[in-house]
Amino acid sequence: MLFKNVFSHIFVGRGMELTKLSEIKRMANEAMALFDWSAVPLGHPIRNHAYAYPSWGVVVTADNIEELRQLSKEEYAKEWAPTDENLNHLIAIASERAGLSDTNMLLNEKIGQYSAEHIISLGHDAPRIVEVGTGAGGTILSVLNSMILMGVDVSKLDITLVEPSQMRLDFAQDQITKLLGTHGLSAPRIRALRGSVDALDEVESDFAHLVLQNAAIHHESFTDHLPNINRVLQPEMPFISGDWHEGSYETPARIYWIYVMLQDPFDEHRTSEVINFTDGTSQYRPQPERPELREFRRMFSLDEQRLASAFDGYTTSEREANVGGMLYWLEVAKILQEKSKRSSEVLIQAHERVTPRVTALKNAGFCFDTESRSKYAEVIRNKGFGELAAVMVSKKRSEPNRSIRR
Repeated sequence: MLFKNVFSHIFVGRGMELTKLSEIKRMANEAMALFDWSAVPLGHPIRNHAYAYPSWGVVVTADNIEELRQLSKEEYAKEWAPTDENLNHLIAIASERAGLSDTNMLLNEKIGQYSAEHIISLGHDAPRIVEVGTGAGGTILSVLNSMILMGVDVSKLDITLVEPSQMRLDFAQDQITKLLGTHGLSAPRIRALRGSVDALDEVESDFAHLVLQNAAIHHESFTDHLPNINRVLQPEMPFISGDWHEGSYETPARIYWIYVMLQDPFDEHRTSEVINFTDGTSQYRPQPERPELREFRRMFSLDEQRLASAFDGYTTSEREANVGGMLYWLEVAKILQEKSKRSSEVLIQAHERVTPRVTALKNAGFCFDTESRSKYAEVIRNKGFGELAAVMVSKKRSEPNRSIRR
């Protein structure tokens, strides 16, 4: 069996420090292979947020940073480029079954409302909007719907859509055409850019009156995308960002607990044991595990102490967010296991908890004024999942002696 030969010639464990791309790729490939049995693939550890790399034994250096950036983007494209609107449907169903409602839809509604209010406040003849990670069009359609209901002449908009999947990009544009046709409205100017956030390089500086995204920038391992988003915005203009916020993927120890559940997604007793441990209701208890999970523990030196402390230092809200994320993946696994299929969406993604995301935005030149803070919406907090889903409204910090171009 493959797992017997894993990492036979690389020292792996708590003290490993992998800097060479060849070693990092080998570690990732062999770790991913350990979860071939699961309906939910692990995904490449480099697709995690860069600040979490050390917990996976990866050290970022001046010599490898550009290679790691490129590898992360390649893995992102490999995962998402082949996807279509069916993945959005799976996400919505799994969210509902996990008790989260259709989280992305709830985020879209808030983003649509805030975007429409902002565009109206501008009083601009031809406002320019950039959306990062258009997907199948759910967010931009919500924005257009809100604007139509508020009386905005959407035919005068200038919209730039950024999305790595051509199929999803085409679908989104078709949906926009249908929506406007239903209302007998003329289409705005739409520019479609295929790619990740890097595609913003094709957008001029100080171009947009609004940049928005929903559940997209958590796919970027490094924070380069935030200064680029800031660059294309005019000063004092907002970046309206909806996202899922959790730290499940920051360490192999937390990943381990997710896969303990996914060994049998229909085992309610085991699920209850893991969830109660994650939210702090009960103490650590060893669980039955597949041989591949034992090998995963060996690879990353996950002894009982590390497993028992996997969620130490988390606030109650952060623990609740992790539970929400884990229940989502559990439902994805149930849906796909019943169909003998594997998820096209992989487990490891560069999610950030709320506090690191806010810090990263501030470091990239964004600020949160009183009005922006009042619009912060913890969409599903009232369902008991902490800060798992939130909409943040930040604004590009003003630059001295510079007026806003409108």
